[in-house]
Amino acid sequence: VTIQKLEKLTDGTALSFLLGLGDLQADFNRRLISQVLLTSPDVLIVELEPKKAAANLSFIQLAVHPVTYNLQIIALMDQEGNYRTIELESMHYNLVLEDNFFEFKVTQDMEVIEAGN
Repeated sequence: VTIQKLEKLTDGTALSFLLGLGDLQADFNRRLISQVLLTSPDVLIVELEPKKAAANLSFIQLAVHPVTYNLQIIALMDQEGNYRTIELESMHYNLVLEDNFFEFKVTQDMEVIEAGN
């Protein structure tokens, strides 16, 4: 088990965006659609490129509902021209979760490494 601040691990990456840690305005620039990855007629599509050069990310396309702007589809294009599409289904918003819902128990058989935070 490695203990490290998540913000340092994900700074400006696609992972930070997916985890909700990033800041779209600080981390990405909006641009015209460079390549059609998402074609659903019932959504609005925006393309974002990272402000910082990212070894693993060329751009992101987001498909949002035209009225609620809820995120429905994410396409991530890497520098090699490969892309992944993530569709968000059965989403529930503003759920109340107990703090202990995400507790992780370190057992005695695990090695713990604390990275410099």
